[in-house]
Amino acid sequence: MRLLRIILFLAGSYASFARSEPCNVNDVWERMITAKGGRQRLQSVQTFAVIEQHSWWQFLKRRTLDYRYFYVLPDFWWIWQDSGDERFSGTVGWADAARQTWMTVELDSNRFSQGKLTGRNWEYDLALFLPEHNWMKPRLLTCSVDEVAETTAVEAEVSGPADFRLLRFNLLNRTMLPIRVDQVHEKYRTANFLEDYVSIDGIMLPTQHRQVTSSFLKPLTLKVRYRINPDYDPAIMTRRPNPKDSPDAWMRIKTNRH
Repeated sequence: MRLLRIILFLAGSYASFARSEPCNVNDVWERMITAKGGRQRLQSVQTFAVIEQHSWWQFLKRRTLDYRYFYVLPDFWWIWQDSGDERFSGTVGWADAARQTWMTVELDSNRFSQGKLTGRNWEYDLALFLPEHNWMKPRLLTCSVDEVAETTAVEAEVSGPADFRLLRFNLLNRTMLPIRVDQVHEKYRTANFLEDYVSIDGIMLPTQHRQVTSSFLKPLTLKVRYRINPDYDPAIMTRRPNPKDSPDAWMRIKTNRH
């Protein structure tokens, strides 16, 4: 049964090709960038914070999955994750492409890990919200219009390791905003459905993110909030992650001046 569901999931991702017409990939991409708020606004982003949360009830207990991501573009990424389930430890850590290093520590077990970074892997996920920024413009590959579904698909590659590059943007023709972005990995495919767009500092961003993978078809619906160009504590870029770090540990602590 699981194999059948995976086959149907993957088949659905490609079914529209049979009724698609080619289009100019550069023109379509420019229309999407304009719909997102324009290249000038996208390129003005220096720091970017994303909060994704999913809450549910389990045995009369309210649980919350909590993901916090903070980016100092182009080279630094900070992460804090709590699964909301005590069976699985949360994580805090960072990755620095300039120093080719990443570090993480588990919140519950204090287990520390460190390794060599091979590329800006986070562009693969950041592109869901910022498909282009001052230091990254994807390599555009193909474009096709589905007149029946009233969508346009653009395939592109972002910077990063070879197995974390290919993205397929599905744009709603009426708005030219991405309503689905497929992350195509050599071993799996993740479909990201982006909904309920709002303008934040002039950039159109989705406030709901539904995620489905080809290996686990139960959708995960995340409520999303953002902060554009927030101030931050530069110490997080050099110090070892601490399991006592809070979800807002990246923020600069404001002090009262007398």
